[in-house]
Amino acid sequence: MNENIALTPSLEDYIEAIYNTITKKQVARSKDVKQRLKVNGASVTGALRNLAEKGMINYEPYEVITLTPKGYKVAQIIARRHEILKDFITNILRIGVSEAEEVACGMEHSLTPTVTMRLAAFVDLFEKNPDLNKMLQDSFERFLNKFEDKTLDHCVKKDEIKRIEV
Repeated sequence: MNENIALTPSLEDYIEAIYNTITKKQVARSKDVKQRLKVNGASVTGALRNLAEKGMINYEPYEVITLTPKGYKVAQIIARRHEILKDFITNILRIGVSEAEEVACGMEHSLTPTVTMRLAAFVDLFEKNPDLNKMLQDSFERFLNKFEDKTLDHCVKKDEIKRIEV
């Protein structure tokens, strides 16, 4: 993709929701996006207008929403980042799917292309090498068991932890 398209994390969530809805139901309407993202109608309308202005979607009130070719490419990238993170969190870190979904949704917006590619390669490496995967998982389980009843302070150096005073 040659163009640098600046989307906020919120707009990325909207285009990803549109993409996932179209993938699942063949069409997307504003009510589908509203339900998927659990937002109010005014927020959906504003975001859809913004995405249309950026040339990412075709949108008219009360009509189906379609992705433009540019929007489709961007949506695929966003959805792929999400899947890569979710795979890493579930398959490597062994976190449950619902928590992995939530965390991936928050993290996906800050991944650079380089980090995305490296995470994908890392997950792929272990998926394609069962012996390596087993060795990693066994070692990781033993390592985690050492810290089961300890706080984050025991896992990293205290001066590396950013503390927020409220």
